[in-house]
Amino acid sequence: MTPSRSRNAETARTTSLDLLNRHLAAAVILQDRMLHSSRNVRGPDFIMVDDLCDRVARLMEGCTMVIATRVADLGGVPQWPDQLGWRTPTTPKVAPIAGPLEAFAQSVLDAATVAEAYGDEATSDLLASMWRDVDRHLWMTVKAPYARHSAM
Repeated sequence: MTPSRSRNAETARTTSLDLLNRHLAAAVILQDRMLHSSRNVRGPDFIMVDDLCDRVARLMEGCTMVIATRVADLGGVPQWPDQLGWRTPTTPKVAPIAGPLEAFAQSVLDAATVAEAYGDEATSDLLASMWRDVDRHLWMTVKAPYARHSAM
């Protein structure tokens, strides 16, 4: 960890960096999954599923940029999925879109609570804002009749 002008205590910075790097990796993997998942869809729902996957991929791209910037602000180095030992699936398949997005949203909300408990209000606010965006997309996904496609 490099020196930073952050007013947070060292333990709070370390905890925040760990939380942010894990969510950065998860956002990158979810973005990659959404970019590739619509390629296997056939039938009348293709355009709707493709549009939904593109929206979620753009949201995750924005999340990765915000998280990486916050990591740098805290004096850390952004760690991508391969640096954390995480791997993206080699053969993307269409999976239910709501499940991974819901898991990411819950994880971001939990991380915001942890960051607030450690006294890092800026990271908590950033994650809470991200959660609101993800939750809005999740609501659109669950309400859409095409969101529950399964791999076939």
